[in-house]
Amino acid sequence: MAVSSRSRIRSTAASLALPAALFLASSGPLATAASGQEILPAVAGGLGGFLVGGYVSVGVATVRARSGNYLDSMAEAVTLASVPMAAGMAAGITLGIRNPDRLGRAGLGGLLGAVVGSTVGALVGRQAWPPPEGAWAGGVIGGAAGLLAGVVIGGTWPDDDPTGAAASSSLRVPVGFTIRF
Repeated sequence: MAVSSRSRIRSTAASLALPAALFLASSGPLATAASGQEILPAVAGGLGGFLVGGYVSVGVATVRARSGNYLDSMAEAVTLASVPMAAGMAAGITLGIRNPDRLGRAGLGGLLGAVVGSTVGALVGRQAWPPPEGAWAGGVIGGAAGLLAGVVIGGTWPDDDPTGAAASSSLRVPVGFTIRF
């Protein structure tokens, strides 16, 4: 079955929403590090974005399959997966370099969103489609949607204090201790 151009445009637009939102959200200055400390968050962000894009691709393929539009060729599967995976990787690297704190929040938000989305999706899928694939398909679709929503919400969540200074009502007390072996 051929995929309509409208479906392809919607799929591409949805795939590009994550990196666009995260890039705009990370509008702070580039992280400055003395000896390449920004490399680890960039690598972690790239890997995380690649994995998020892959799971979103699986979710999109599952939605398409549930509506009768199956993948007809390996080329179609690679095309479907390549855009979200590349976009997620680019967004993750960018967020890791520009704002590692938001990268951590995006990861936590994605984890929570995936758990909640999978649970709700499995419950809804069990009711919407016949067993045994109903619960599974619903869980995959809900997990992908929850993961994407959680990453976007976590990555765009505003910093507590954009200047990085401690709040005026907070009190910092350094506590030191020694552990002897």
